[in-house]
Amino acid sequence: MTRTIYPQRQHKHQLGLSLVELMVTLAITMFIVAAAGYVYLGTRESQRAIDNASNSAEAGSFALQQLGREIMNAGFYPSTMPPITSYFNTMRRADGYPPAVGVPVRATDWIAPNAVYLAPIFGCEGAKFNHVDGTCGTTVAGAPDSIV
Repeated sequence: MTRTIYPQRQHKHQLGLSLVELMVTLAITMFIVAAAGYVYLGTRESQRAIDNASNSAEAGSFALQQLGREIMNAGFYPSTMPPITSYFNTMRRADGYPPAVGVPVRATDWIAPNAVYLAPIFGCEGAKFNHVDGTCGTTVAGAPDSIV
């Protein structure tokens, strides 16, 4: 048996990347970047939707509180409102609320209004309302009415 001897090849170490390796790496990297971008955009849109819903709820709550406060200041106290059982420092005369139940009246607390203001709506037909003594002026035919 004869053996053929091939000349030994010298193996050179590769010094760089082949074009195929580079293209595969770029494709994988682009896929990862696209996936990360998609996740980022989805998160941003979700956060924007949550912020919008929160802002809407906050604005609605504020509007209803203001509306309720104005209705209460007009004299229409809701019958379902529970009594105030504790004193809050923020409840001052400007708020229009009576003092808390069981708490002595302070100088800065709510002061009982004139008797005329205790009615839900008061009006003067054909006359102006005198806020000093809580009475109506002289009635004049065709003059505008006053509603308090």
